[in-house]
Amino acid sequence: AFSTTAASRGHSVTLFEKDKDIGGQFNIAKLIPGKEEFYETLRYFRKQIDLTGVNLRLSTEVSEKDLQSYDVVVVATGVIPRKVTIPNKSSKVKVHSYIDVLKHGASVGQSVAVIGAGGIGFDTAEFLTHPLDSHSDSSFTGPKQQVDGELVKSFLEEWGVDTSVSRGGLSPSPKSIPSQRKVY
Repeated sequence: AFSTTAASRGHSVTLFEKDKDIGGQFNIAKLIPGKEEFYETLRYFRKQIDLTGVNLRLSTEVSEKDLQSYDVVVVATGVIPRKVTIPNKSSKVKVHSYIDVLKHGASVGQSVAVIGAGGIGFDTAEFLTHPLDSHSDSSFTGPKQQVDGELVKSFLEEWGVDTSVSRGGLSPSPKSIPSQRKVY
């Protein structure tokens, strides 16, 4: 947001992005069932980058030398997950970060312990408890470029949202979808 705001105010802005797309944590958040609106947020910011003339350099890890010609450097480096060391005496137990699971599709099996009850822990549990066919290990290909209509329909049914708004937005009976995994 800073880059497009600065550019709209007349500044010449270059945005360096290490990944192949803008968005950082939005690209992970949009994978969580019920948070598909982040696809639209990212589309909006891509369009704003184009409209405001921000010089976008994707897949670019910036160095000090790259920054020598600029008057001001604004650092917005994003989030790096904390490394947690868990003693693991069993070779069958795997320890993954939420990035490994959500962004890189790490195989997690049928019984999963999520450590952390904040937003990221909750979102990871939400992701893992949804039907496996919506993000199975074998079909996971990373972030989607658009919202899957069937997943949205399934989410609305599960949460009891009446899209016809005939009952004030609530469905008479939400559809319960049992999880194929046990998440603790």
